[in-house]
Amino acid sequence: MNTITIADIKRSGMHAIDTALQHGPVHLMKRNRRAAVVLSEAQYAQLLAQAAAHPSMAVTADAALALFLADQPAGTLDVPALAARLDDAHGAWGAR
Repeated sequence: MNTITIADIKRSGMHAIDTALQHGPVHLMKRNRRAAVVLSEAQYAQLLAQAAAHPSMAVTADAALALFLADQPAGTLDVPALAARLDDAHGAWGAR
């Protein structure tokens, strides 16, 4: 997993993010928890292109956030639970 901490960003600024992005998307850690994911411009454009190519799979940011947070105390939604929710929300999407 490609991660950097908020402290790394405070020390090194954008250089810390640029360096980490060379290895793929970057998870930002805040107080030992994942707080955000940073994508390069190219990765973001690819994500948008994939969403445009498959509009039936596109989810708005608000809907995605609601899906992730629904009925789950903070930090308790694991990968299998998230996959199950996505499968329920999008039918056969998870099988692709």
